[in-house]
Amino acid sequence: MIPEGEPFLELFNNEAHTYDEFLAKCKPDYQSKYRFYYRKTQITDKDREFLQKIEHEIKIFAIGAEWCDDSQFGLSIIQRLVENSNRLALRILMKEERPDLLPLTNGGQRLPYVFFLSHDGYVVERWVERATVIYELVGNLRKELGWNNPNFRKEYRKAFAKNYDRFIRATIEEIKQKIHRTDALLSTSSRIHRKKT
Repeated sequence: MIPEGEPFLELFNNEAHTYDEFLAKCKPDYQSKYRFYYRKTQITDKDREFLQKIEHEIKIFAIGAEWCDDSQFGLSIIQRLVENSNRLALRILMKEERPDLLPLTNGGQRLPYVFFLSHDGYVVERWVERATVIYELVGNLRKELGWNNPNFRKEYRKAFAKNYDRFIRATIEEIKQKIHRTDALLSTSSRIHRKKT
């Protein structure tokens, strides 16, 4: 069951890790992959302008895994966005740390699982695993190569590497869209705005 409000806030504040703390828990080989994607991610002036306009505090809570390619890619991109806004904060749990949350992620098959929370821990939005354009690549390769082709992973990695910049930009835009929607939804929350008055 998904925790709401204070229980989720408890997870965010007391159990989950900052990006750097999460990396410190990873094996060196995995750390290097996170750092590679972090360095590859370029935040533009347009991105910064968008990030500076966020009105509400948004907590981004993710379930990931050190070995997971999608976690390495997606969480590093999210971290770069978070660093450019004083309204965003990212915390990450390794999936092994809270097995009770695994049903949310198809038993750990859909990582990272990212929640966009209000300042007091309520779930407003979600983003799962990878950008749509990357799913399209996977689907097209499956059609072309077949579901049981032993070369699928090799061909996928080759195609992925050719499109790093495109996939990074697509992921940035999807995450920005989730942030924008979260911010807009929070502006309509009477619960939040009653507390301010």
